[in-house]
Amino acid sequence: MTTNKSSEYVKLENPLLVRRKILEAAIDSTNTLKFFEKYKLIKEKKVSEINSLKKLIRKIKRETSKLNKELPESGFEDNLKEEGKNLQKKTSKKISKVKTLDQELDKIKAKLSKLNI
Repeated sequence: MTTNKSSEYVKLENPLLVRRKILEAAIDSTNTLKFFEKYKLIKEKKVSEINSLKKLIRKIKRETSKLNKELPESGFEDNLKEEGKNLQKKTSKKISKVKTLDQELDKIKAKLSKLNI
């Protein structure tokens, strides 16, 4: 068997320009591949960092739950609620005092305005 290989030649106009465009396309494709490889590395690093953070958060949750079990009950929250109620009563008393003083001032101003007539 004989293979008959024939070569055909095509004349290109501006062969340097065509060659240049082919080389530029090759450079662009290698830059794209380089960028994609960097992207893959960054993505893998991100996933590993997220996984390590999840592990750390789980560990912190376990440790805080252990700590909460070990600590005695303090009743601190109950004291805070009572102090909040007392503070509300005090502020409402102060507001009512201010309102009564405003009313008295209004009465005095009304009397003064009647005297000036």
